[in-house]
Amino acid sequence: MRVMAVLAFLLCLTLRLVSQEPGTPQAQAQCKFSDGNTIEVTHLSETKTYELATHEDLLTMMGMSVPAGRYVVFPAKDPRNNSWTLKVRNESAGVEPRELPPVPMSAISRINLKRPEPSDLAAVSFTVSFDHTGGSCKMHWHSDKPNLVLSLEFTEENTDLPVR
Repeated sequence: MRVMAVLAFLLCLTLRLVSQEPGTPQAQAQCKFSDGNTIEVTHLSETKTYELATHEDLLTMMGMSVPAGRYVVFPAKDPRNNSWTLKVRNESAGVEPRELPPVPMSAISRINLKRPEPSDLAAVSFTVSFDHTGGSCKMHWHSDKPNLVLSLEFTEENTDLPVR
């Protein structure tokens, strides 16, 4: 019985991954926190950008605060230190657009036979997904070129705790 459950899970996971056209990002990914609030990332195909939306203030595991609102977001590689960050620009209505400090992302390179050229990174398209991990939501950006998974974990800001 346990073997059948594991096989069924793997089949569902495989179908989910295969069902998306390679190089074509899905329209939307979302994660719901335990209190019902959500964080959503939507791919806006007409502008080829991604929008992150939340109605609650968020905190990344790296200690960066992201106020509630709508943001244009995209991962960017820093060529100086070979690290990845999430660029976040506020696009909420009635608010002057401003860029938040870049948020560091965890990067895992999957097995890749050739090292990507800088020109390859300009045309990278990502697939976004979330894992609900207890009281947090872990966002994953998957890419076939350069065969990379970027991750960033969000929690809701806890307003019940006193600030020191």
